[in-house]
Amino acid sequence: MKYRLTILIVALGLLIVPVTTMAGKLPVYRISVSEYPSWSAFFVAHAARLIHQDAGKVGPLEEKWGVDMQIMWDSYDGTIGKYGARECEAACLTNLDILILSPQRAAVAILPTSTSYGADAICVPKSIKALTDLKGKPVNGLDVSVAEYNYVRNLEEAGLDLKEYPFASMDPDAVAAAIQQGKNLYGALWEPMRSETLAKRPDYHVVADSKAIEGEIVDMVVMGQDVFQKPEGARFAGLIVEVYYELNKLLDSPDASTSDRAHRAVGAKFGSFTAEQIKDIRTRCKFYGTRADGLKILSEQHMAPVMIHQQGFIKVRGATDRTPTVAYGTADEVGRCDLRFDPTWVKGYDK
Repeated sequence: MKYRLTILIVALGLLIVPVTTMAGKLPVYRISVSEYPSWSAFFVAHAARLIHQDAGKVGPLEEKWGVDMQIMWDSYDGTIGKYGARECEAACLTNLDILILSPQRAAVAILPTSTSYGADAICVPKSIKALTDLKGKPVNGLDVSVAEYNYVRNLEEAGLDLKEYPFASMDPDAVAAAIQQGKNLYGALWEPMRSETLAKRPDYHVVADSKAIEGEIVDMVVMGQDVFQKPEGARFAGLIVEVYYELNKLLDSPDASTSDRAHRAVGAKFGSFTAEQIKDIRTRCKFYGTRADGLKILSEQHMAPVMIHQQGFIKVRGATDRTPTVAYGTADEVGRCDLRFDPTWVKGYDK
């Protein structure tokens, strides 16, 4: 086996580690990632040379687990498509969207990364003072997904009649672009589109957001149940969990300079966000950055009430041919199901 070692001073300035060209010796497993704060951990891990995003090159964590992680950057819709088409082994998706996909490709939720606490928002002109002012006016966004779910749940919490508050399907990137270019649409947006749009449209504000339903929209890493039939499937899950928690240590480091560099690396993925801006976004996208956080969120006690509500949401909208089955625990414990919340790999992270 031939190795080409390159000693690199890490972009974050945090440590010096080798990146190795393995010449295809390690099996390649793919993770599809879109632009979202907690999922940017994989970008920062690449920047820190803990992993390498390309197939054929690996960092020390990949060597440790014996798996070559290929990061596939895509839009959120693209990630949904890749998971359904089995073009990736793992994907960064919300609990609602993987629930919808699971009858098509059975899934295992291995890692919760964050919850939306204001990161999903209804952005409207300031002339709209309250949700009731949206009566009869279409809110635009990705339908039968977290954007619509957030709007519907806010209406329910306010005791309003859903029939009087329409939701129109529109690509969220297109919604954000239209508003930023001067059109007065009512938009269901998430970070970083939310912050970008409000910065460019000072006449806009948030009339409702996901603070009203904290813990219901959970950002996750999921894997196909089929992947665990492969020899390295479980090791890939372990690698994903360790990458995420190690990067959270950098973000939450007590050393201010270390934390700032990590936050700037997240901001670099989004374009031009400063460390302080990313810290502000994280107040609305609460990271589940520790093992204890992950175990709590993956528990049946926390997730079962949420998933029952979401099963009802997708049933009313005919999003699936049948109601997906959901279970909590290992494959041996629960048997066959469409979506399984499994704490095995979070529990196994012992640092």
